[in-house]
Amino acid sequence: MSTTRQTLSAVQRATTHGLGSLTDSELLTLALLGEYEQDWRRYQDDFDSLLSHHGGLKALTGATHPLQPADGPPPTTPLRLQAILQLHLRISAEELQDSPLHANNPSNAAAIFIPHLGALQEETLMVMPISDDFVPAPIRTVAVGQLNTVQATPAQIFRPALEANAPAAIFIAHNHPQTDPQPSADDWTFTLQMLRAAALLRITIHDHLVISGNRYRSMRQENEAPFTQDHADLQTG
Repeated sequence: MSTTRQTLSAVQRATTHGLGSLTDSELLTLALLGEYEQDWRRYQDDFDSLLSHHGGLKALTGATHPLQPADGPPPTTPLRLQAILQLHLRISAEELQDSPLHANNPSNAAAIFIPHLGALQEETLMVMPISDDFVPAPIRTVAVGQLNTVQATPAQIFRPALEANAPAAIFIAHNHPQTDPQPSADDWTFTLQMLRAAALLRITIHDHLVISGNRYRSMRQENEAPFTQDHADLQTG
C-alpha cells in the first residue's frame, strides 16, 4: 500500500467512523505527525514496534528517553506524548469543576489535583492548603515514592498548611499510577495516622483523594466518620 493511500485510509476512517476506529499506532501517527506526513507507513510501523516494546500507550507515554525504534531515526520524543496526555487531563479536570476558584467539594479539589498527579509514573503525595472559604493555595509536592508506594511524615504533610498565610486546613492527594483509584488498606492506615496528628496540631484535613489518570476517589466519601470524629477521640483512638 502506498504512503498516500495509507494516510488517506486512516484519515477517511477517522472522518467517516470517528477517531475511535483508528488503531493506537494510527492515532499516534496522526497526532504527532499530521495527516499529510509523507512517511506515514514507516512511522506507523515504528509506532507499532514501540508500542509492542513498551507494552502499551501508558508505558510509552511514561518513557523518559527518546522513542527510538529498532532502526531509523526516532519519530518523536516522550515530551510530545506527555503534552497530549496533559491536555487530556486538563480537559477532564475542567469537566469535573462546578466552581473553578473554590475547592469546596471533592470533584473541584480533584479537578485541581488531576493535572498535577494524573500522568505521574511514581506514587506522589501532594498537599493543597485552603482558606476558610475554600480558596486553594498552590499545591505542594511533599513526597515522591515508587510505582506503588509512597511514604511521608506528619511534618512533611502539615508544613504547607503551617507555612500558608491562611487557616490551617488542607486537602491531601496521591496517585495510583498502575491501578484504579480505589483507596488501599495502607492508604486508610496512613490517613488515620495523619488525622490523629492533625488533631494535635488543630489542622483540618478536609479529604484525602486518590487519583488515577483522570479518575479519582474521595476517602471522605468512602467513609466520612474519621474526618468528622471529635479531636479527643482521634487522639486516643
